[in-house]
Amino acid sequence: MSGNMSGPVQYCVGGLSPGYYKSNVEPHGGDPGWPTSTHMGASIEHGAANVLGNGTISRADKERFSDPNPAAPVPGTKFGAIFSSAEDPIASMTLMQVLWQKSGSFEFHAVAMYFNSLNFSSYMFKPAVAHSIINSILATGSYIDQNGHSWSADEMKTLVDQSYHT
Repeated sequence: MSGNMSGPVQYCVGGLSPGYYKSNVEPHGGDPGWPTSTHMGASIEHGAANVLGNGTISRADKERFSDPNPAAPVPGTKFGAIFSSAEDPIASMTLMQVLWQKSGSFEFHAVAMYFNSLNFSSYMFKPAVAHSIINSILATGSYIDQNGHSWSADEMKTLVDQSYHT
């Protein structure tokens, strides 16, 4: 980890918010969009059918991802395919559905935290660490850092929320 999590946190690159990632899927204007691969080499698919010229998703896609009871399966990488500790119903939702339907939740912030770790080499967590933190919190409700401090889902959510610059 690039910051001492037992005291005041020194941020490197703060990263982008979940709100950014739920609309901006392709690089545009210097911002990265969704990561092109995970640290495990698997592809991360947003599932948007129509990406506009500025890298954002269409209104029809926003409506599809927001629908809690879609008529057809929604394409994209499942939350549970990335975070093995996730339980249904969130595990079976796509990452994009989590961003559109679970605003403010730990899972909502976990997507941005993980994407930021993949997109920015100087983010406060490296991808493997971010992945481990998220899976630990999903499995047990907390994460214990190298200093023995236990971080709850709400504490970790607050930490990453305070680091967003967009």
